[in-house]
Amino acid sequence: MIVDWIYDHPTGLWGSILVCGTTALACLGLALFHPFVDVGVRRAHNDLAGFSIAIISVVYAVLLAFIAVATWESFSSAETIVQAEAGYIGNLYRDTKGFPDQIGEQMRNALTDYTESVIRAEWPVQRQGKVPGSGWKSLYELHGQLVSFEPQTRRGDCRRGILARPQ
Repeated sequence: MIVDWIYDHPTGLWGSILVCGTTALACLGLALFHPFVDVGVRRAHNDLAGFSIAIISVVYAVLLAFIAVATWESFSSAETIVQAEAGYIGNLYRDTKGFPDQIGEQMRNALTDYTESVIRAEWPVQRQGKVPGSGWKSLYELHGQLVSFEPQTRRGDCRRGILARPQ
């Protein structure tokens, strides 16, 4: 697909191709039409062309500014999401210290696997414009460990900050 071909090459290369290509096309057009159009006709149209180019340049600058702001906001939003997810993973990792050693270690391993999967497998897939799914296995494993945990002590019976009442 052409989109993959475009994204697989550096931005500087595409910028150079676009600038050089449009410049070459403009020079070719000038070279072709210069002999056929009289100098007096071209001189009369220069003022109109100058005003048209000025208007187009202002509109282009405004659109470029909007694109830059939208791109900056997208990157800021992505950064916020990544920071929030990293915070959630760190909090969960610390919370597993309250579980028995064997179960807590399994939960920490699942969180570590999830983090490694996101960084090493999912981010490259997202860069290609595809939807990843390799991190779900570790999350399902963690979820299974959480819901199957059976507390054995009164300390383990603490739910939502309120101690369970003895019966």
